[in-house]
Amino acid sequence: QYGATPYLYGGVSPINDFEHNFVLRRTFTNLFGDAVPVAQQTKDNTYEIPFTMPLTGSTYGGTSYTAVGANCGIVAFVIDGSTSNGGVYNAQYAPVGIDKNFD
Repeated sequence: QYGATPYLYGGVSPINDFEHNFVLRRTFTNLFGDAVPVAQQTKDNTYEIPFTMPLTGSTYGGTSYTAVGANCGIVAFVIDGSTSNGGVYNAQYAPVGIDKNFD
């Protein structure tokens, strides 16, 4: 549940000054996918969604944070959302600021 107090150690982080690397900070689309318009679902087509990534914000608990852009990356993936058993067709990771095609 978002904003819930962790149940371990009375809600206090057990590791002081722990660096949270390679964790999901936020999603820019629906976590389980946004539908690609049918007209865009063609062979060799590129479907793009523009967005900006703020480097500051607040956690669900209200703690302010500032992310380091050089330490951030984007994960993009295409899934089959037509069934509850749909799989991932393709996925790609790239550091922020780097254009990278799907493999």
